[in-house]
Amino acid sequence: MQNIYQKIVSTYSVYVAAGWLDPEGPYFVTLPKSQSCPDTGQHKRYLKFNNNGEVSTFNEILPHCELLIDDFNVNNSNIWNPYYSSQWAGSLNSIHIKLPVAPPKEQRALAISVYASMFPTFMGLVADGHPYTDNDDMDWLAIGEYTNSIITMAWEAHDLGENPNPDTLSKEQQILLNFRDILTSENPNSGQELIEKFLQKTLPWNVNITFETDPHFKFVFDRYEPLLSVFENIPRNTFTYHPPVKPENKNAQAIAISEYCKFTNATAC
Repeated sequence: MQNIYQKIVSTYSVYVAAGWLDPEGPYFVTLPKSQSCPDTGQHKRYLKFNNNGEVSTFNEILPHCELLIDDFNVNNSNIWNPYYSSQWAGSLNSIHIKLPVAPPKEQRALAISVYASMFPTFMGLVADGHPYTDNDDMDWLAIGEYTNSIITMAWEAHDLGENPNPDTLSKEQQILLNFRDILTSENPNSGQELIEKFLQKTLPWNVNITFETDPHFKFVFDRYEPLLSVFENIPRNTFTYHPPVKPENKNAQAIAISEYCKFTNATAC
């Protein structure tokens, strides 16, 4: 069976090339209006692929992650210029990860263990019945490990209360308060700051990453059989691509998409 990571990488390059030829083709189906892009008012699109002759999304394959395309905001698009060192220049793709609310302290060790088993990477596990193996790429797994640490720190920061007086906090609590301020900021790269500043780690590739606590994402402890404890209202994390603009020079399009595929394969995004 094919690894889902490799499937996504190959799918995206085909999606881009198909879009250059047919911008309004079947690959380009928009999300519902309730999920429209807040910056542009336009709809983002699902990443779609050729599934044995039918156009499909990854929604059933990855029940806890959406792979989205934001090609409405041209300011975020990548532009081909062979004079640049990378030959493509533009915005970074983005990951948005939903965090569960803090359970009681005595349940947290079990809760984070259950979460980690569900989300070895931010994409979660492949659903049963599909011909793909779970993502086992080390870079993606690293972000999964960082997310576990972010969650446990977010739970500790939650214990500070809504408006703590910084002057009455210990040094450790002040650090947690600073952590929470960054976590809840609207900085599109706040996740990288959290990872670098508080975990002393670096992201394996260039991507914007943000974390957000979902108030409905809760741990349900089974007091009679703890092994059966689960999370309820599990949301979908999102990976949003900002696809490249088709070069006007037809002679450059083939080499441009080839170089773009090298770039996206190297960065996993």
